[in-house]
Amino acid sequence: MAAFHAVSYRAGDGTEPVRDFLDLLDDEVAAVLGQQLDRLNMLSDEIPHLPFPHTSQVDGELRELRCHYGRQLFRVLYRRSDRLLVLLHIFSKRTAKISASDIALAHERWDDFKARMDADPRTPPRPAGHDAPCPSVRRTANLADEVTAMAKNVSPIGTSVGEDISRRRARSTKYQDTQDRLRPFEEIARMVIMRRAQLGLTQQELADRMDTTKSVISRIESGQHRSGTDTLRRLAEALDGHAVIGFEFDSGRPSQSDLVRL
Repeated sequence: MAAFHAVSYRAGDGTEPVRDFLDLLDDEVAAVLGQQLDRLNMLSDEIPHLPFPHTSQVDGELRELRCHYGRQLFRVLYRRSDRLLVLLHIFSKRTAKISASDIALAHERWDDFKARMDADPRTPPRPAGHDAPCPSVRRTANLADEVTAMAKNVSPIGTSVGEDISRRRARSTKYQDTQDRLRPFEEIARMVIMRRAQLGLTQQELADRMDTTKSVISRIESGQHRSGTDTLRRLAEALDGHAVIGFEFDSGRPSQSDLVRL
């Protein structure tokens, strides 16, 4: 089962709009969005989309990933290209519907991505997550010609989400600390989201199985909140599983016999 890989779209001038947007955010906000973007890397042919409300169809094959930090809402528009999930556009969401201009911009970037991927001749695409080499462009008197020549030599496949996260963690303690603090909650969120996708359950249907509210499921799947052991036990049972608890000591990880079913 080959996994998909989320990557940024790279424009002909070498910029990556999604990464540039994240650069403008506070490191704590960017850290949370990075974890949510990284959820796309869990997808494969078996589960090609995160379940609603995390992703949904926007226009044709264009999809949106819903991200948030607290009450701040963000949307990422992306499309699939073979094994790649190409992040085309990101913006703060302030209205009920995605604007026509945001959709048009995503389509425009996708058309550019496809045209440059299909161009002949074209520089072979680099492995996802590695910077494209600086193009060697002969200086011309016409700036437009120079820019066109550069675009032909810059891969439209930008930095992978995983590589971008690694770089931000290396340069920002705040970014790293935020992700480390939220990691247990994010890991639980991912398990619930993927299991819910496997079972074909909506958040409301899972809530009904637990005899709780949809908002409880939403909080768990946000990856930003702690859940009590009783909630986790009921959640696991609602997902046709069992919750277990164990302890780690300096001597090593707990063995299977050291785990206790809740």
